[in-house]
Amino acid sequence: MKIPEGSESRNILTRGGLRITRQLAPTALKSFRFDFYIGCAASIILVILTGAVSYNTLIQQERNEKRIERTYQVLRKTDSLNMLFNQAMVYQTYSKPLAPKDSFGLNTQQYERLNTKVNSLKALLIDDNQLTKVTNLKHQIDTLRRTTFSESGSLRLQIEKINETIRRFKHLEEMFLSSQEAGYKLSSKQTRVVIVAGSVLIMVIVSFLVYLILKELNARIRAYREEFELNQLKSTFVTLASHEFRTPLSSILLSATLIAKYLEKDEKTSIVKHVAKIKQVVHNLEDILEDFLSVERLEEGLTEAEFSSFDLVPLCEEIMAAMKQMARPGQELTYKPVQENTVVCLDRMLISKSINSLLSNAIKYAGDETNIELVTNLTAENLLISVRDNGIGIAKQDQMQLFSKFYRINNTGHISGTGLGLNIVKRYVQLMNGTLQFWSTPYKETCFTMIFPVVK
Repeated sequence: MKIPEGSESRNILTRGGLRITRQLAPTALKSFRFDFYIGCAASIILVILTGAVSYNTLIQQERNEKRIERTYQVLRKTDSLNMLFNQAMVYQTYSKPLAPKDSFGLNTQQYERLNTKVNSLKALLIDDNQLTKVTNLKHQIDTLRRTTFSESGSLRLQIEKINETIRRFKHLEEMFLSSQEAGYKLSSKQTRVVIVAGSVLIMVIVSFLVYLILKELNARIRAYREEFELNQLKSTFVTLASHEFRTPLSSILLSATLIAKYLEKDEKTSIVKHVAKIKQVVHNLEDILEDFLSVERLEEGLTEAEFSSFDLVPLCEEIMAAMKQMARPGQELTYKPVQENTVVCLDRMLISKSINSLLSNAIKYAGDETNIELVTNLTAENLLISVRDNGIGIAKQDQMQLFSKFYRINNTGHISGTGLGLNIVKRYVQLMNGTLQFWSTPYKETCFTMIFPVVK
């Protein structure tokens, strides 16, 4: 059976009326260790993968940077070669009228300078296609070196071929440079994505591991807290039981001893008086045991609400008649039904026990010369059952813990009781889908009201 909404819900078991702390399950610990180890392994693997990918990407970037730098050097060498060749051609053009017709298109100095430039350019190249073009360029320069001014047509053709070769080579290098720069940018972007994604995944896994650790710590803290509460509960129970059972047992023993003496004297009146006292004490002991058993049944989920339709007014009148026999001197008990016919759908036994307990508390704790009033009111939406008194009331510091198990109000220590009554009433009311409310003004008024929704 589910614990009613609003009631205490703790990871505890009940055995013999006492709550036993539920130990941390071995399967839960095994699951925690498994998840923790898997998370650690995943974090380590992610760190290694992220580092390896980042390192590989950085190596690739360094290679791209070297290629780009080499390409820039090739372009600078190409521009320098082109400028040197153009200067040589301009010089030869202006010096042509002064030169003999059988002189070469390039003199020795110009040829050596161009040849040095071509060789330095060739030293930078690693691509076979580029090497082929530079080698072809060198052949063209060699051919130009052997061409004379008298062969003007061949001279112009060789110059155009060399210019075209240089132009194409430069164009190819510029295209290669553009592709290398685009690849470098893409590689940089991929590196950032890998690092960011890896970092985010690692943070997620670490956060999950922290969550697991905190969850385990909270579970252990709850277990230790419940164990501490259990020890306090045991101590309270032992103290309460020893007090509540010792006093009535002593009273029974004393009455039995006196009865034995009165039998010798044949004093029937005194015997009847002590027999009645023994009966009353036994009834009190039965009430105490019933409270303990009620709490045990509630903790184990054995108490369920069995709803049925009945008239509440005759039940309250019957309860009030029995309670008047228990009233203390000067106490006045009255029942005020707002309606004469109040048919409700509740658990008859649970509502009877709840009303009995609230009236019994009022009789025990309100004090002498007090008015105790039971009021029932059925509206279109709710059923309200209230128990009011104008007795000593409940202090504010006691109101917060009023429904805790075994809690006794400070100013009622001389009155016998288990401190379970209100806790049991509250849980009975919750089993019937109701709520228990109260308010109290010390030495003025105290009112407990059970509110149940009307089932239509």
